[in-house]
Amino acid sequence: MNFKTCIALLSLIAETVVAETVLSTGKCTVGDIENVIHTNFRDIPAGTRVYTGDPVNAINVCTQIDFDKYNEGDVVSILLAKVFPGCSDKSHENPTCTAIRTTLDTFQQLEEMGCAPLFRNYLPAWTNSSQSDVACKSGSFDIKTMSFNEGGENGCNSFALCDILLTVMTLSANQEQTGTCGPTSLFTALSQAGPVRALRLATEIVWIGKTSYMSNNPCYYIYYMVPGVQDLKNKGSSGQYPEFVQNPGNQLILPDGSNEKDVEQFQGEHADFIVHVCKGMVDANYDCSLNNAPGPINPFPTLDYNSASYWFSFPKMADPNAATQFQLFASGNITAQEVTSASAQEFIEGLLCSISPNGAMSLEEVVEEATNFGPNALGINIPRITLEQLNEACQSANMNERAVIVEIASSALQDDGTTGCDHFVVLHSCDVAKDEYMIWSWASMFNMTAKQLVGNATDDQPGGAICSLMTAAPTSNERYVYPEPTPCDPGVCHVFCDEGGDEEVSTGLRGGSIVAVN
Repeated sequence: MNFKTCIALLSLIAETVVAETVLSTGKCTVGDIENVIHTNFRDIPAGTRVYTGDPVNAINVCTQIDFDKYNEGDVVSILLAKVFPGCSDKSHENPTCTAIRTTLDTFQQLEEMGCAPLFRNYLPAWTNSSQSDVACKSGSFDIKTMSFNEGGENGCNSFALCDILLTVMTLSANQEQTGTCGPTSLFTALSQAGPVRALRLATEIVWIGKTSYMSNNPCYYIYYMVPGVQDLKNKGSSGQYPEFVQNPGNQLILPDGSNEKDVEQFQGEHADFIVHVCKGMVDANYDCSLNNAPGPINPFPTLDYNSASYWFSFPKMADPNAATQFQLFASGNITAQEVTSASAQEFIEGLLCSISPNGAMSLEEVVEEATNFGPNALGINIPRITLEQLNEACQSANMNERAVIVEIASSALQDDGTTGCDHFVVLHSCDVAKDEYMIWSWASMFNMTAKQLVGNATDDQPGGAICSLMTAAPTSNERYVYPEPTPCDPGVCHVFCDEGGDEEVSTGLRGGSIVAVN
Protein backbone atom coordinates (compact mmCIF):
# COMPACT_ATOMS: atom_id res chain seq x y z
CA MET A 1 0.00 0.00 0.00
CA ASN A 2 2.89 2.33 -1.00
CA PHE A 3 3.88 4.96 1.59
CA LYS A 4 1.12 3.97 4.02
CA THR A 5 2.03 0.30 3.89
CA CYS A 6 5.64 1.12 4.73
CA ILE A 7 4.48 3.02 7.79
CA ALA A 8 1.97 0.32 8.69
CA LEU A 9 4.54 -2.42 8.46
CA LEU A 10 6.97 -0.38 10.57
CA SER A 11 4.29 -0.04 13.22
CA LEU A 12 3.70 -3.78 13.39
CA ILE A 13 7.11 -4.55 14.74
CA ALA A 14 7.38 -2.08 17.61
CA GLU A 15 7.43 -3.95 20.90
CA THR A 16 5.72 -1.83 23.55
CA VAL A 17 2.77 -2.00 25.88
CA VAL A 18 -0.51 -1.18 24.14
CA ALA A 19 -2.35 1.70 25.77
CA GLU A 20 -5.74 1.16 27.35
CA THR A 21 -7.48 3.40 24.84
CA VAL A 22 -7.39 2.57 21.12
CA LEU A 23 -9.72 3.36 18.28
CA SER A 24 -13.02 1.54 18.22
CA THR A 25 -13.71 -1.35 15.83
CA GLY A 26 -17.39 -0.45 15.82
CA LYS A 27 -19.91 -3.12 16.76
CA CYS A 28 -17.31 -5.87 16.34
CA THR A 29 -14.45 -7.13 18.44
CA VAL A 30 -11.03 -7.72 16.94
CA GLY A 31 -11.76 -11.43 17.35
CA ASP A 32 -14.95 -11.10 15.31
CA ILE A 33 -13.02 -9.43 12.50
CA GLU A 34 -10.18 -11.96 12.59
CA ASN A 35 -12.70 -14.81 12.38
CA VAL A 36 -14.36 -13.35 9.27
CA ILE A 37 -11.03 -12.77 7.51
CA HIS A 38 -9.72 -16.22 8.46
CA THR A 39 -12.90 -17.98 7.34
CA ASN A 40 -13.11 -16.16 4.02
CA PHE A 41 -9.48 -16.75 3.00
CA ARG A 42 -8.94 -20.11 4.69
CA ASP A 43 -9.53 -22.46 1.76
CA ILE A 44 -7.95 -20.39 -1.04
CA PRO A 45 -4.60 -21.76 -2.27
CA ALA A 46 -1.52 -19.51 -2.39
CA GLY A 47 -2.16 -18.36 -5.95
CA THR A 48 0.23 -16.99 -8.54
CA ARG A 49 0.77 -13.57 -10.06
CA VAL A 50 -1.88 -12.42 -12.54
CA TYR A 51 -0.02 -9.24 -13.49
CA THR A 52 3.47 -9.13 -15.01
CA GLY A 53 3.80 -5.53 -16.15
CA ASP A 54 5.60 -2.65 -14.48
CA PRO A 55 4.64 -1.56 -10.94
CA VAL A 56 1.66 0.79 -10.90
CA ASN A 57 1.78 3.94 -8.77
CA ALA A 58 -1.29 3.20 -6.68
CA ILE A 59 -1.49 6.71 -5.24
CA ASN A 60 -1.69 8.33 -8.67
CA VAL A 61 -4.54 5.98 -9.59
CA CYS A 62 -6.51 5.64 -6.38
CA THR A 63 -6.50 9.30 -5.32
CA GLN A 64 -8.08 10.29 -8.65
CA ILE A 65 -11.20 8.11 -8.33
CA ASP A 66 -14.50 9.80 -7.44
CA PHE A 67 -15.59 7.65 -4.50
CA ASP A 68 -18.97 9.36 -4.33
CA LYS A 69 -19.61 8.02 -7.83
CA TYR A 70 -17.88 4.63 -7.60
CA ASN A 71 -18.40 2.20 -4.71
CA GLU A 72 -16.14 -0.65 -3.64
CA GLY A 73 -17.61 -3.11 -6.13
CA ASP A 74 -17.20 -0.60 -8.94
CA VAL A 75 -13.54 -0.04 -8.03
CA VAL A 76 -12.76 -3.75 -8.10
CA SER A 77 -14.62 -4.21 -11.39
CA ILE A 78 -12.63 -1.37 -12.97
CA LEU A 79 -9.31 -2.84 -11.82
CA LEU A 80 -10.26 -6.33 -13.01
CA ALA A 81 -11.12 -4.97 -16.44
CA LYS A 82 -8.19 -2.59 -16.90
CA VAL A 83 -5.32 -4.04 -14.86
CA PHE A 84 -6.12 -7.72 -14.26
CA PRO A 85 -8.11 -8.79 -17.36
CA GLY A 86 -6.97 -12.39 -16.87
CA CYS A 87 -9.35 -12.57 -13.92
CA SER A 88 -12.44 -11.76 -15.98
CA ASP A 89 -13.14 -15.41 -16.79
CA LYS A 90 -14.37 -17.16 -13.65
CA SER A 91 -14.65 -20.60 -15.26
CA HIS A 92 -10.91 -21.40 -14.93
CA GLU A 93 -9.94 -18.93 -12.28
CA ASN A 94 -6.54 -18.56 -10.68
CA PRO A 95 -6.86 -18.61 -6.85
CA THR A 96 -5.42 -15.09 -6.89
CA CYS A 97 -8.45 -13.88 -8.84
CA THR A 98 -10.68 -15.58 -6.29
CA ALA A 99 -8.78 -13.79 -3.51
CA ILE A 100 -9.30 -10.40 -5.20
CA ARG A 101 -13.04 -10.94 -5.07
CA THR A 102 -12.76 -12.35 -1.55
CA THR A 103 -11.02 -9.18 -0.40
CA LEU A 104 -13.99 -7.17 -1.68
CA ASP A 105 -16.50 -9.59 -0.11
CA THR A 106 -14.66 -9.40 3.23
CA PHE A 107 -14.75 -5.59 3.29
CA GLN A 108 -18.46 -5.60 2.48
CA GLN A 109 -19.27 -8.30 5.05
CA LEU A 110 -17.44 -6.46 7.83
CA GLU A 111 -19.19 -3.22 6.94
CA GLU A 112 -22.59 -4.94 7.04
CA MET A 113 -21.71 -6.29 10.51
CA GLY A 114 -21.13 -2.73 11.72
CA CYS A 115 -17.35 -3.16 12.04
CA ALA A 116 -14.91 -0.27 11.61
CA PRO A 117 -11.29 -0.63 10.41
CA LEU A 118 -8.86 -0.08 13.27
CA PHE A 119 -6.23 1.37 10.92
CA ARG A 120 -8.66 3.77 9.24
CA ASN A 121 -6.53 6.83 9.99
CA TYR A 122 -4.03 5.55 7.41
CA LEU A 123 -6.61 5.67 4.62
CA PRO A 124 -7.47 9.37 4.07
CA ALA A 125 -5.13 10.76 1.41
CA TRP A 126 -5.03 14.10 -0.38
CA THR A 127 -6.37 14.02 -3.93
CA ASN A 128 -4.67 17.22 -5.10
CA SER A 129 -1.79 19.54 -4.31
CA SER A 130 -4.10 22.18 -2.87
CA GLN A 131 -4.91 19.78 -0.01
CA SER A 132 -8.61 20.54 -0.29
CA ASP A 133 -10.06 17.04 -0.51
CA VAL A 134 -9.34 13.43 0.41
CA ALA A 135 -9.96 10.15 -1.43
CA CYS A 136 -13.00 9.19 0.63
CA LYS A 137 -16.78 9.50 0.46
CA SER A 138 -17.92 13.06 1.06
CA GLY A 139 -18.68 13.83 4.69
CA SER A 140 -16.83 10.86 6.15
CA PHE A 141 -13.55 12.58 7.06
CA ASP A 142 -13.12 16.14 8.35
CA ILE A 143 -9.90 17.65 6.98
CA LYS A 144 -10.06 20.49 9.54
CA THR A 145 -10.07 18.22 12.59
CA MET A 146 -8.13 15.44 10.82
CA SER A 147 -10.64 12.90 12.09
CA PHE A 148 -13.55 10.77 10.93
CA ASN A 149 -17.06 12.03 11.45
CA GLU A 150 -19.39 9.83 13.46
CA GLY A 151 -20.77 7.15 11.19
CA GLY A 152 -18.11 7.79 8.54
CA GLU A 153 -15.52 5.30 9.78
CA ASN A 154 -15.85 3.20 6.59
CA GLY A 155 -15.86 6.17 4.24
CA CYS A 156 -12.33 5.58 2.89
CA ASN A 157 -12.61 1.81 2.44
CA SER A 158 -12.94 2.02 -1.34
CA PHE A 159 -9.59 3.81 -1.48
CA ALA A 160 -8.12 1.07 0.75
CA LEU A 161 -9.32 -1.64 -1.64
CA CYS A 162 -7.87 0.16 -4.65
CA ASP A 163 -4.56 0.77 -2.86
CA ILE A 164 -4.27 -2.82 -1.58
CA LEU A 165 -5.02 -4.47 -4.90
CA LEU A 166 -2.66 -2.33 -6.96
CA THR A 167 0.18 -2.46 -4.45
CA VAL A 168 0.01 -6.21 -3.85
CA MET A 169 -0.69 -7.31 -7.40
CA THR A 170 1.77 -5.00 -9.18
CA LEU A 171 4.57 -5.10 -6.53
CA SER A 172 4.48 -1.32 -6.19
CA ALA A 173 5.19 -0.73 -2.48
CA ASN A 174 7.85 1.99 -2.51
CA GLN A 175 9.82 2.34 0.72
CA GLU A 176 12.30 4.96 -0.51
CA GLN A 177 13.46 7.30 2.30
CA THR A 178 11.34 5.54 4.93
CA GLY A 179 13.90 3.30 6.67
CA THR A 180 11.58 0.31 6.20
CA CYS A 181 13.26 -1.62 3.38
CA GLY A 182 13.21 -4.89 5.37
CA PRO A 183 9.48 -5.14 6.11
CA THR A 184 8.56 -3.68 2.72
CA SER A 185 10.77 -6.20 0.92
CA LEU A 186 9.19 -9.01 2.92
CA PHE A 187 5.70 -7.84 2.05
CA THR A 188 6.66 -7.52 -1.62
CA ALA A 189 8.24 -10.99 -1.64
CA LEU A 190 5.04 -12.31 -0.14
CA SER A 191 3.02 -10.47 -2.80
CA GLN A 192 5.10 -12.23 -5.44
CA ALA A 193 5.29 -15.72 -3.95
CA GLY A 194 1.86 -15.94 -2.35
CA PRO A 195 -0.42 -13.09 -3.43
CA VAL A 196 -3.44 -14.63 -1.69
CA ARG A 197 -1.64 -14.45 1.65
CA ALA A 198 -0.50 -10.89 0.93
CA LEU A 199 -4.09 -9.81 0.22
CA ARG A 200 -5.21 -11.43 3.45
CA LEU A 201 -2.47 -9.73 5.51
CA ALA A 202 -3.18 -6.35 3.91
CA THR A 203 -6.85 -6.81 4.83
CA GLU A 204 -5.83 -7.63 8.40
CA ILE A 205 -3.59 -4.56 8.61
CA VAL A 206 -6.49 -2.30 7.61
CA TRP A 207 -9.10 -3.90 9.87
CA ILE A 208 -7.19 -4.99 13.00
CA GLY A 209 -4.04 -2.84 12.74
CA LYS A 210 -1.58 -5.78 12.61
CA THR A 211 -1.30 -9.28 11.22
CA SER A 212 -2.82 -12.19 13.10
CA TYR A 213 0.60 -13.92 13.10
CA MET A 214 2.45 -11.08 14.83
CA SER A 215 3.08 -11.98 18.45
CA ASN A 216 3.08 -8.40 19.76
CA ASN A 217 0.82 -5.41 19.16
CA PRO A 218 1.75 -2.07 17.60
CA CYS A 219 2.58 0.94 19.74
CA TYR A 220 -0.73 2.48 20.81
CA TYR A 221 -0.01 5.86 19.20
CA ILE A 222 0.26 4.25 15.76
CA TYR A 223 -3.52 4.15 15.45
CA TYR A 224 -3.83 7.92 15.76
CA MET A 225 -1.33 8.93 13.07
CA VAL A 226 -2.82 10.35 9.83
CA PRO A 227 0.13 10.25 7.39
CA GLY A 228 -1.95 10.71 4.23
CA VAL A 229 -3.09 14.20 5.18
CA GLN A 230 0.23 15.74 6.21
CA ASP A 231 1.60 18.63 4.15
CA LEU A 232 2.59 17.51 0.65
CA LYS A 233 5.95 18.09 -0.99
CA ASN A 234 4.14 19.96 -3.78
CA LYS A 235 1.61 21.76 -1.57
CA GLY A 236 -0.03 24.62 -3.46
CA SER A 237 1.53 23.77 -6.81
CA SER A 238 -0.37 23.10 -10.01
CA GLY A 239 0.72 19.46 -10.25
CA GLN A 240 -1.97 16.93 -11.04
CA TYR A 241 -0.96 14.34 -8.47
CA PRO A 242 -0.22 14.81 -4.77
CA GLU A 243 3.42 14.21 -3.86
CA PHE A 244 3.48 12.64 -0.41
CA VAL A 245 6.38 12.96 2.01
CA GLN A 246 7.72 9.48 2.63
CA ASN A 247 9.26 9.94 6.03
CA PRO A 248 7.65 7.84 8.74
CA GLY A 249 10.58 8.68 10.97
CA ASN A 250 9.04 12.14 11.32
CA GLN A 251 5.41 11.12 10.97
CA LEU A 252 5.68 8.58 13.77
CA ILE A 253 7.46 10.81 16.27
CA LEU A 254 5.21 12.01 19.10
CA PRO A 255 5.15 15.77 19.79
CA ASP A 256 7.17 15.33 22.98
CA GLY A 257 9.74 13.15 21.19
CA SER A 258 9.35 10.39 23.79
CA ASN A 259 9.28 7.59 21.19
CA GLU A 260 12.11 8.83 18.98
CA LYS A 261 14.56 6.14 20.10
CA ASP A 262 11.96 3.40 19.57
CA VAL A 263 11.34 4.54 15.99
CA GLU A 264 15.06 4.85 15.31
CA GLN A 265 15.65 1.34 16.66
CA PHE A 266 13.07 -0.26 14.41
CA GLN A 267 14.27 1.64 11.36
CA GLY A 268 17.79 0.37 12.01
CA GLU A 269 16.97 -3.07 10.65
CA HIS A 270 19.27 -6.07 11.06
CA ALA A 271 19.05 -9.53 9.56
CA ASP A 272 17.95 -11.14 12.82
CA PHE A 273 15.21 -8.56 13.17
CA ILE A 274 13.95 -9.34 9.67
CA VAL A 275 13.51 -12.97 10.75
CA HIS A 276 11.15 -11.69 13.45
CA VAL A 277 9.17 -9.67 10.90
CA CYS A 278 9.03 -12.65 8.54
CA LYS A 279 7.56 -14.82 11.27
CA GLY A 280 4.94 -12.13 11.81
CA MET A 281 3.76 -12.62 8.23
CA VAL A 282 3.63 -16.41 8.09
CA ASP A 283 2.06 -19.18 10.15
CA ALA A 284 3.64 -22.24 11.74
CA ASN A 285 3.67 -24.04 8.39
CA TYR A 286 6.33 -21.66 7.06
CA ASP A 287 10.00 -21.41 7.89
CA CYS A 288 12.08 -18.20 7.77
CA SER A 289 15.67 -19.37 7.33
CA LEU A 290 18.65 -17.02 7.35
CA ASN A 291 22.04 -17.79 5.78
CA ASN A 292 24.66 -15.38 7.12
CA ALA A 293 27.78 -17.28 6.00
CA PRO A 294 30.06 -16.14 8.85
CA GLY A 295 33.12 -18.05 7.74
CA PRO A 296 35.15 -15.86 5.37
CA ILE A 297 36.14 -13.19 7.88
CA ASN A 298 37.06 -13.92 11.47
CA PRO A 299 40.09 -13.56 13.71
CA PHE A 300 39.57 -16.83 15.56
CA PRO A 301 41.61 -19.87 14.41
CA THR A 302 39.50 -22.16 16.61
CA LEU A 303 36.19 -21.03 15.12
CA ASP A 304 33.85 -23.91 14.34
CA TYR A 305 32.41 -22.81 10.99
CA ASN A 306 29.30 -25.02 11.12
CA SER A 307 28.54 -24.02 14.66
CA ALA A 308 28.91 -20.30 13.92
CA SER A 309 26.74 -20.70 10.83
CA TYR A 310 24.05 -22.27 13.00
CA TRP A 311 23.97 -19.35 15.40
CA PHE A 312 24.28 -16.69 12.70
CA SER A 313 21.21 -18.13 11.02
CA PHE A 314 19.50 -16.78 14.16
CA PRO A 315 17.21 -19.78 14.73
CA LYS A 316 16.07 -18.55 18.14
CA MET A 317 16.25 -14.79 17.79
CA ALA A 318 12.68 -14.04 16.68
CA ASP A 319 12.13 -11.74 19.67
CA PRO A 320 13.38 -8.23 18.77
CA ASN A 321 14.27 -7.64 22.42
CA ALA A 322 16.78 -10.52 22.17
CA ALA A 323 18.29 -9.07 19.01
CA THR A 324 18.56 -5.62 20.57
CA GLN A 325 20.24 -6.93 23.71
CA PHE A 326 22.75 -8.94 21.69
CA GLN A 327 23.63 -5.88 19.59
CA LEU A 328 24.06 -3.74 22.70
CA PHE A 329 26.19 -6.43 24.34
CA ALA A 330 28.34 -6.93 21.23
CA SER A 331 28.94 -3.19 20.96
CA GLY A 332 29.91 -2.94 24.63
CA ASN A 333 26.95 -0.77 25.60
CA ILE A 334 25.64 -3.24 28.20
CA THR A 335 27.33 -5.86 30.35
CA ALA A 336 26.62 -9.58 30.44
CA GLN A 337 24.72 -9.05 33.68
CA GLU A 338 22.37 -6.68 31.86
CA VAL A 339 21.47 -9.25 29.19
CA THR A 340 18.14 -10.53 30.54
CA SER A 341 16.67 -12.16 27.43
CA ALA A 342 17.05 -15.93 27.61
CA SER A 343 17.27 -16.11 23.80
CA ALA A 344 20.09 -13.55 23.75
CA GLN A 345 21.89 -15.38 26.55
CA GLU A 346 21.67 -18.66 24.67
CA PHE A 347 22.83 -17.02 21.45
CA ILE A 348 25.87 -15.40 23.09
CA GLU A 349 26.84 -18.55 24.95
CA GLY A 350 26.45 -20.64 21.81
CA LEU A 351 28.53 -18.21 19.74
CA LEU A 352 31.27 -18.19 22.37
CA CYS A 353 31.32 -21.99 22.26
CA SER A 354 31.67 -21.77 18.48
CA ILE A 355 34.73 -19.57 18.92
CA SER A 356 36.32 -21.42 21.83
CA PRO A 357 34.69 -24.85 22.27
CA ASN A 358 37.21 -25.93 24.93
CA GLY A 359 36.77 -22.75 26.96
CA ALA A 360 40.43 -21.78 26.61
CA MET A 361 39.49 -18.21 25.67
CA SER A 362 37.63 -16.08 28.20
CA LEU A 363 34.96 -13.59 27.19
CA GLU A 364 37.47 -10.77 27.71
CA GLU A 365 40.00 -12.48 25.42
CA VAL A 366 37.39 -13.03 22.72
CA VAL A 367 36.36 -9.38 22.88
CA GLU A 368 40.00 -8.21 22.80
CA GLU A 369 40.77 -10.41 19.79
CA ALA A 370 37.72 -9.13 17.97
CA THR A 371 38.58 -5.52 18.83
CA ASN A 372 42.15 -5.92 17.56
CA PHE A 373 40.86 -7.49 14.36
CA GLY A 374 38.55 -4.62 13.55
CA PRO A 375 34.92 -3.48 13.72
CA ASN A 376 33.60 -6.40 11.69
CA ALA A 377 35.02 -9.46 13.42
CA LEU A 378 33.09 -12.46 12.07
CA GLY A 379 32.17 -10.28 9.10
CA ILE A 380 28.58 -9.57 10.14
CA ASN A 381 28.37 -6.52 7.88
CA ILE A 382 30.85 -7.50 5.19
CA PRO A 383 29.57 -8.94 1.86
CA ARG A 384 30.60 -12.57 1.52
CA ILE A 385 27.78 -14.68 -0.01
CA THR A 386 29.24 -16.93 -2.72
CA LEU A 387 27.93 -17.73 -6.19
CA GLU A 388 27.03 -21.24 -5.05
CA GLN A 389 24.97 -19.87 -2.18
CA LEU A 390 23.29 -17.32 -4.44
CA ASN A 391 22.34 -19.92 -7.03
CA GLU A 392 21.00 -22.20 -4.33
CA ALA A 393 18.73 -19.36 -3.18
CA CYS A 394 17.66 -18.84 -6.80
CA GLN A 395 15.90 -22.18 -6.71
CA SER A 396 13.50 -20.73 -4.15
CA ALA A 397 13.19 -17.39 -5.94
CA ASN A 398 11.90 -19.21 -9.01
CA MET A 399 9.30 -21.26 -7.12
CA ASN A 400 5.75 -20.38 -6.10
CA GLU A 401 5.11 -20.04 -2.33
CA ARG A 402 8.83 -19.45 -1.71
CA ALA A 403 10.58 -16.09 -1.40
CA VAL A 404 14.13 -14.81 -0.90
CA ILE A 405 15.14 -11.60 0.88
CA VAL A 406 18.69 -10.33 0.30
CA GLU A 407 20.74 -8.15 2.65
CA ILE A 408 22.88 -6.13 0.27
CA ALA A 409 25.12 -3.09 -0.04
CA SER A 410 22.91 -0.41 -1.59
CA SER A 411 25.88 0.74 -3.70
CA ALA A 412 25.24 -2.32 -5.89
CA LEU A 413 21.99 -0.66 -6.99
CA GLN A 414 23.00 2.99 -6.86
CA ASP A 415 26.39 4.64 -6.59
CA ASP A 416 26.25 5.88 -3.01
CA GLY A 417 29.72 4.82 -1.86
CA THR A 418 28.58 2.30 0.77
CA THR A 419 30.62 -0.85 1.29
CA GLY A 420 28.80 -2.67 4.08
CA CYS A 421 25.33 -4.18 3.81
CA ASP A 422 22.71 -1.52 4.57
CA HIS A 423 19.70 -2.50 2.47
CA PHE A 424 17.14 -5.30 2.05
CA VAL A 425 15.78 -6.29 -1.36
CA VAL A 426 13.88 -9.14 -2.99
CA LEU A 427 15.58 -11.74 -5.18
CA HIS A 428 12.70 -11.71 -7.64
CA SER A 429 13.89 -14.29 -10.17
CA CYS A 430 17.02 -15.81 -11.70
CA ASP A 431 18.17 -17.11 -15.06
CA VAL A 432 21.52 -18.59 -14.09
CA ALA A 433 22.32 -19.74 -17.63
CA LYS A 434 21.93 -16.17 -18.93
CA ASP A 435 23.63 -14.64 -15.86
CA GLU A 436 20.52 -12.59 -15.08
CA TYR A 437 19.43 -11.98 -11.48
CA MET A 438 16.37 -9.76 -11.06
CA ILE A 439 16.42 -7.68 -7.87
CA TRP A 440 13.35 -5.76 -6.64
CA SER A 441 13.66 -2.56 -4.61
CA TRP A 442 11.97 0.84 -4.47
CA ALA A 443 9.10 -0.50 -6.62
CA SER A 444 11.59 -1.11 -9.45
CA MET A 445 13.44 -4.05 -11.00
CA PHE A 446 17.23 -4.20 -11.36
CA ASN A 447 18.76 -6.69 -13.78
CA MET A 448 22.03 -7.72 -12.11
CA THR A 449 24.87 -10.10 -12.96
CA ALA A 450 26.58 -12.61 -10.68
CA LYS A 451 29.72 -10.48 -10.77
CA GLN A 452 27.82 -7.46 -9.45
CA LEU A 453 26.20 -9.48 -6.65
CA VAL A 454 28.89 -11.86 -5.39
CA GLY A 455 32.11 -10.67 -7.03
CA ASN A 456 34.95 -13.06 -6.22
CA ALA A 457 33.58 -14.23 -2.86
CA THR A 458 34.56 -17.74 -1.81
CA ASP A 459 34.20 -19.77 1.37
CA ASP A 460 37.49 -18.27 2.51
CA GLN A 461 37.42 -14.83 0.93
CA PRO A 462 34.77 -12.07 1.23
CA GLY A 463 33.57 -10.20 -1.81
CA GLY A 464 30.61 -8.97 -3.80
CA ALA A 465 27.67 -7.09 -2.34
CA ILE A 466 25.54 -9.62 -0.38
CA CYS A 467 25.83 -10.31 3.37
CA SER A 468 22.90 -12.67 3.94
CA LEU A 469 20.01 -14.48 2.30
CA MET A 470 16.71 -15.27 3.99
CA THR A 471 14.36 -17.84 2.48
CA ALA A 472 10.72 -18.20 3.50
CA ALA A 473 9.16 -21.48 2.43
CA PRO A 474 6.40 -23.91 3.45
CA THR A 475 7.73 -26.52 5.86
CA SER A 476 5.72 -29.17 4.05
CA ASN A 477 8.13 -28.84 1.12
CA GLU A 478 11.87 -29.42 1.22
CA ARG A 479 13.16 -26.86 3.69
CA TYR A 480 16.47 -25.23 4.38
CA VAL A 481 18.46 -27.27 6.89
CA TYR A 482 20.35 -25.26 9.49
CA PRO A 483 24.00 -26.21 9.99
CA GLU A 484 24.40 -28.44 13.02
CA PRO A 485 26.00 -26.84 16.09
CA THR A 486 28.98 -28.62 17.60
CA PRO A 487 28.67 -28.83 21.41
CA CYS A 488 31.34 -27.39 23.62
CA ASP A 489 33.48 -29.73 25.61
CA PRO A 490 31.60 -31.20 28.59
CA GLY A 491 31.32 -28.76 31.48
CA VAL A 492 32.48 -25.73 29.50
CA CYS A 493 30.47 -22.56 30.11
CA HIS A 494 31.62 -19.06 29.22
CA VAL A 495 29.21 -16.48 30.62
CA PHE A 496 25.62 -17.53 31.25
CA CYS A 497 26.01 -20.44 33.63
CA ASP A 498 23.91 -21.96 36.36
CA GLU A 499 25.59 -23.02 39.55
CA GLY A 500 23.18 -25.95 39.68
CA GLY A 501 25.31 -28.01 37.32
CA ASP A 502 24.88 -29.83 34.04
CA GLU A 503 21.54 -31.36 34.98
CA GLU A 504 20.00 -27.94 34.24
CA VAL A 505 21.33 -27.78 30.67
CA SER A 506 18.52 -27.25 28.14
CA THR A 507 18.29 -29.32 24.97
CA GLY A 508 20.48 -27.91 22.21
CA LEU A 509 22.43 -25.51 24.40
CA ARG A 510 26.17 -25.82 24.03
CA GLY A 511 28.26 -25.09 27.06
CA GLY A 512 27.02 -25.11 30.64
CA SER A 513 23.58 -24.26 31.94
CA ILE A 514 21.64 -21.23 30.89
CA VAL A 515 20.38 -18.81 33.50
CA ALA A 516 16.85 -18.87 32.10
CA VAL A 517 15.25 -20.61 29.16
CA ASN A 518 12.09 -19.39 27.42
